[in-house]
Amino acid sequence: MSENYGKDYYHGKKESNYSDYDTFDARRHFGHLIDFIEANSLSSRYLDYGCAFGFLIRELQPFFEETYGIDISEYAIERAHDIVPQTNLHVAKQEGELPYADQFFDCITAMDVLEHTHNFEENFRAIVRKLKPGAYFIFSTPINAWPRRLFGFLDKDKTHVSVMKHEDIKRMIEETHLEVVQSRKFGALPLIGRVSSIPAQIEYITKKND
Repeated sequence: MSENYGKDYYHGKKESNYSDYDTFDARRHFGHLIDFIEANSLSSRYLDYGCAFGFLIRELQPFFEETYGIDISEYAIERAHDIVPQTNLHVAKQEGELPYADQFFDCITAMDVLEHTHNFEENFRAIVRKLKPGAYFIFSTPINAWPRRLFGFLDKDKTHVSVMKHEDIKRMIEETHLEVVQSRKFGALPLIGRVSSIPAQIEYITKKND
């Protein structure tokens, strides 16, 4: 599976939604969650699940004592070593398993990642097990709703193999004892950016209750 995420994937030479990932602006895409983490004084240990080149980690490093990143792409982790050299980085070898102790992290992000896995629910639950009580899990993903059924052909990324229905995601949140702090639906449009209320993607900020 990792061979699907080499240099060509990130630089527009293979079917993906990237033209050049080097230009990705984490502050522009995820500014609201960065502001949330700062405003709520989140600290201690942070993991970015599917960290790619580490751009989001770089934005969040000032708030955490320890930062971690994991990705299935060896190429991405090599790049991340240059961008966030003080972060604990790991290449994932197998879905559903994370090389960390349970209840280890104070915050985990998984931004537009779980749809790439072959078993969304298994990986979702694996992440939640790594959260301390009171820790935050922040994630976003496309959802299987009417915009995707009408305009799904615009998604060129063939590795989006697990696009879930929103009701299934809500069930997973409830069953894993996560409290919804914030949620929003949006659509990502070329040249415009994220447009709120279009149910093409969902983003959740959740907190583990136990």
